This record gives sequence, structure tokens and C-alpha cells, in this order.
Amino acid sequence: MLTLQNVSKTYEHRQVLTDMTFEIPSGKIIGLIGPNGAGKTTMIRIMNGVITPSSGTVHYHGESIDTLRTKAGVVTESAGLYPDMTALENLQFYASLYGVKEKERAHELLRQFDLEHVSDTLVHTFSTGMKKRLALAKAMLHHPEILFLDEPTNGLDPDGIRQVLDMIRLVNQTQGTTVIITSHLLYQLENVCDTYLFIEQGVLIEQGTLSDLRRRHQSSITVQIRTNATLQKDQSLLGFTGKQIDEEVIQITFENEQFITPFLKELIAFGYTVTECRIVGNDLEDIYFKLREDSL
Repeated sequence: MLTLQNVSKTYEHRQVLTDMTFEIPSGKIIGLIGPNGAGKTTMIRIMNGVITPSSGTVHYHGESIDTLRTKAGVVTESAGLYPDMTALENLQFYASLYGVKEKERAHELLRQFDLEHVSDTLVHTFSTGMKKRLALAKAMLHHPEILFLDEPTNGLDPDGIRQVLDMIRLVNQTQGTTVIITSHLLYQLENVCDTYLFIEQGVLIEQGTLSDLRRRHQSSITVQIRTNATLQKDQSLLGFTGKQIDEEVIQITFENEQFITPFLKELIAFGYTVTECRIVGNDLEDIYFKLREDSL
């Protein structure tokens, strides 16, 4: 477990982080969320021991953060690869720096990250997605207990994003590696993270799982229903407020989820058809913007 207690960071009289206190449980994928300039990268650099906080403490399993340096892997926006070396040469070079003794480790990771077919290809010819996967492989050379990923999908197309996120999930699930990841594309984090930390202007404003966040910050639930009923005609009959989205879709707001099924049953009982019902406005991005509004 990685524990931060009252961590602050100041650069030349500019407060970047203020009184950050939280715990990162082992074996989980944590999303670190905030706008540009919120302090996410500084937070990651403190957590992996690259820089020291101006005040406060950081401990890994109750010991000094210094013990984490040989147990952590880091992937930043710049992949940190040598373009005029092959994929295999890059991994072998970094393996020597990390003191990795397993001779087949580089080959093993090239297979795991689906790069074995380009092991002898110069990296400057790689796509952005291939470079990102190779950077992940590099970070995994020494079997790290924790991975720090700063915008690992930045600049990728949809296929590349899916590949990198799949690799992150695979590493977490098969090796139990703790992952701390930042991204501006919140829908990506929603599909991969167990819990989230929200930072605004260097301050931790909220944390929790998506279900925790929904419970704390949503006072109602909104659904869109594809049906042949029209809200203008049936609103008073069914007793719920909402609006007509188009000829086939109505949007209804309920106090909580327990009202949804009875409402749908009542629609059907009155002879209307229901072909689709989906909850809207409760994803990670919606919660993020609500938190930002509340914090400003």
C-alpha cells in the first residue's frame, strides 16, 4: 500500500499541491483525474520518488518511499525509447540498466505485448501504439509492483487505445500489479479503473469507486426510453416528469433506480411498447464536471 499524509509541494513560492492525504491499495487500478495544471504529473513524480514533497510524508508498505524506486515502473507521454535501436535492443539495454538477470525476459515481454514480430525492427518505424506498448514492456522488465502511467494513451487512435488498455488490464489481472494512471479521456478510465482520485488546483477534492461517487453526487437518476408512448400525452397519467427527446424516445428523471422497473411495467400495462431503456448522465465524465462545478 502506498500512503500519502499531508503532502504539499511548492515551486518558487507557487503552491502546486496542498495537503494531499490518501492511500493507494495494492493490486488496484487507480485513475488520477484533473484538468491541465491540476498537479497530476507532480503527484506521480512524488509518488514514484523522483521529487520530494515540500512537506508531508510518503510511505510504501509503511517504509520510506526510497524502497519503491526499484519496485516501480513508469510510462510518461514520451516513451523514453531509442529510435535507432530495435525493439529487442531497447529492452535488452534497459534490462541491463535495471539489473534484470533473466535472459529471456525481453523476449517474454515482446510476446506478451504482441511485438515479437517486430523485435528486430528499428523503433523509429513503429506506430505510436507500438511505441506505447514497447514503453509498457520496458516498464515491466524488472517485475514492478506498481506502475505509474502518465497519459499512456495520448495520441493513439481507437485501436491503439484499446490495445494499450487491454495490456494494462492484463498486467494488473495476471501479475497483481498496482497501476496509477492519468488520462484526459475519462471514458477510457471508466472501463479500466477500480477507483478514482480527483484533483483540482492541487487539492484532492474527492475519491472513491464509480458506484461510491454516483451514490454521493447524484440525487436523481435519468433514463431514456425508446417507446411509442409520448410524454406530453402520458406524463400526468404515469406521474413522472421528463421530456420528449424525439418521436420515439422519452427521457424521465427518477429519485432512484427502484422506480425504473415499475414505470416500465406500467408503460407496458397501458399497451405501449418498450424497446430500449438506458441510464444517462451518470458516467465518470458527468460526475467529474459536477465535482468541478461544486469545487469552484
